[in-house]
Amino acid sequence: MPYTQVADAPRFIWRGVLLDVGRHFFPLPWVLKLLDLMALYKMNRFHWHLTEDQGWRLEVPSLPRLAEVGSVRTGEVTAVSTHWGIHEDVYCAGNDDVFSFLGSIFDQAAAQFPCRYVHIGGDEVPKARWQACAKCQERMRQEGLANEAELQSWFVRKVSGMLAARGRQLIGWDEILEGGLAEGATVMSWRGNVGGIIAAKSGHDVIMTPTSHCYFDYRQAPSACEPGAWYACLPLHVVYQYDPIPSPWPDAATAAPAAAAAAAAADGESVWTPVAVKDWGRFSSRLQQHLPLLQEMGYKYRPLS
Repeated sequence: MPYTQVADAPRFIWRGVLLDVGRHFFPLPWVLKLLDLMALYKMNRFHWHLTEDQGWRLEVPSLPRLAEVGSVRTGEVTAVSTHWGIHEDVYCAGNDDVFSFLGSIFDQAAAQFPCRYVHIGGDEVPKARWQACAKCQERMRQEGLANEAELQSWFVRKVSGMLAARGRQLIGWDEILEGGLAEGATVMSWRGNVGGIIAAKSGHDVIMTPTSHCYFDYRQAPSACEPGAWYACLPLHVVYQYDPIPSPWPDAATAAPAAAAAAAAADGESVWTPVAVKDWGRFSSRLQQHLPLLQEMGYKYRPLS
């Protein structure tokens, strides 16, 4: 090969993939294969969604029933939910024991994972329980909070402080903006770009993950035979066209390697390559030549046409 110089660098320092094992459990070989796919496309952040209404996957020795009961869907009152959706049962913001409970979980997470960040969720939190709870209403009076949105903000700030005491930094979905954003919090903007823009303009770090471009569990074509979530479609070219920095700047990712391999390639290039040199035609041509490598590595993929 002739002598040459290659000048290349990623556009963004955070190029990640989220794997939800709360709703759908995946065995270790599957997870390792996903990590290999991430490495192939220079993805450098693995976001492991370990806890959910439908399944608790993090073992906490001091709280054994979290895994013993919370990992199995039995339909009993003490067990996890047997169906997908938003549930009204949330942590009681007026009960101090809740924070002792969360402290035990954070201790385990900090000991088990050396990473800087802990994602607390914070999305889709119904306020009905807090509105009906005497302890939560008393907490609002004590803290001078005007409504339950401010109570959620108070809760997030409290948790942020607990994580900071353990050397960790909080990430939350864009709903944590409601009622006021905790100092130092990183916002993961999933309901479009607006939440991320507001957070960035306030001086906070932002991870853009809008459903419109980044949810690889969606179908890649509108056909009823297409694998993936029945309620949404995300074609490959839409993934490739995404720019995490909106232009103009306004004022106000079941994703299996089999389904996500080509989408990961498109996303990997999208967050690495400057917008000015992105070209869907050239990319799709290169991707067609790249597919045999995926096949050789044991990944299935959706045909491009």
